[in-house]
Amino acid sequence: EVERTIMLWEKKVQLCEETKKSVDCDVGQGEMSVMRHEIHRMEISKSSLLQQQERLIQALERSVSKRDTIVTQSDILQSKKRQITNTNHSSTSN
Repeated sequence: EVERTIMLWEKKVQLCEETKKSVDCDVGQGEMSVMRHEIHRMEISKSSLLQQQERLIQALERSVSKRDTIVTQSDILQSKKRQITNTNHSSTSN
């Protein structure tokens, strides 16, 4: 009778351990699901930030190009003004 009781308790302990493992696994799966959703959200955010970064880089490149054009045009105008001024001084000197 004692051996039978011991065997029953061993089965109960084994069942408890198996149940505990399956419950822990389910809890872990829930956490994994939450983490997957969070990772997905972060990946979307990263993608959005990379697109925004690319747009900012392109805008910066356009601004630099525009500035270079303005500087070049300004240099040309100043050069022409100097030529006109030099021509005027030469003709008044004669």
